[in-house]
Amino acid sequence: MSDKLPLKQHLGTNYVPSTEDLAAIKNFLEASDKEMYDIDVEMDQLQQRLKLLQEKRSKVNDVVERYDALTSPARRLGPDILEEIFLACLPTNHNPCIIATEAPVLLTHICSSWRSIAHSTPRLWSSIHIVLPNLRLARDPPAHTIPFMECLGHKKLTQRYEAAIDWLNRSGACPLNISVYQSTGYNIGVNFPGVDRYAHISEKEKQLHIAFIIDVLISHSQRWHEIDVCLSWQVLEAILAVRNIPVLKKLHITDQRLASISELDSSGPGWNSLIELLKVSRGLTSLSFCGFVVRSTDIAQMPQVVSEQLTELTLDAYPGTSTLLSASHHAL
Repeated sequence: MSDKLPLKQHLGTNYVPSTEDLAAIKNFLEASDKEMYDIDVEMDQLQQRLKLLQEKRSKVNDVVERYDALTSPARRLGPDILEEIFLACLPTNHNPCIIATEAPVLLTHICSSWRSIAHSTPRLWSSIHIVLPNLRLARDPPAHTIPFMECLGHKKLTQRYEAAIDWLNRSGACPLNISVYQSTGYNIGVNFPGVDRYAHISEKEKQLHIAFIIDVLISHSQRWHEIDVCLSWQVLEAILAVRNIPVLKKLHITDQRLASISELDSSGPGWNSLIELLKVSRGLTSLSFCGFVVRSTDIAQMPQVVSEQLTELTLDAYPGTSTLLSASHHAL
């Protein structure tokens, strides 16, 4: 653009240009339009050049990154050191979950070498948190009479069960820390308002459903170290019946639903199973029950069985129920 602008002194004013002034302005605008066109052409050429340079740089960078990877210190770490690093990657505030965004599963998605090391490190798989999905149906009512095996919740449960089997098999002979949470909508035979979604499920299918949960836990009971479960009473009864628990240190059990008073008092089978379990678990140091009705007269039976090894006993109930007893016993 020329430094000499026509009628520059009149820009931004109310001046009315003459015929000669209009001709000068027209010539100036035509020249400016050509200048802008030339600038646009040059910019387009520069942008094309920049694009070619960016593509060239990207190709060079790809090669550089591959060579940089060869010099990575991680490549020179031995399997024993990587194992310790992997163990330090485990979550510290909960047992590891079966998800791809968290160690140890995440570590198996980096490369084949890391996957091999992770799979051959039993301590990496010695803790697990299992969340049992809701027993939701694949289709909404009234199509609630579909076969049990086609329920979406059953399919998810089967996948989680199989993943847990592989997980625990990788743990070798390590003591196990297991936590299991069962969603409230998962209960067998729960009645929803206006429809019993599970009325079409046979008792055999219900038992098979429960067996999925019990098998993955009890098949490794000889290695139970810390067990923390929130499950329905049907499953908890099976857990209390386990006797092969030589290394169990902590047992925390929560009934997913509020138990009736007959389920955990001295006159019920649940209480007798608990007492028998305490007799054989000589290494148990911490016992916690939540969601159960317990009579004070029943608690008196417990120190006779566990006074030598139990250092922490918690009997708690859901808040807001005045008939329930909450107690904590330390250093019996």
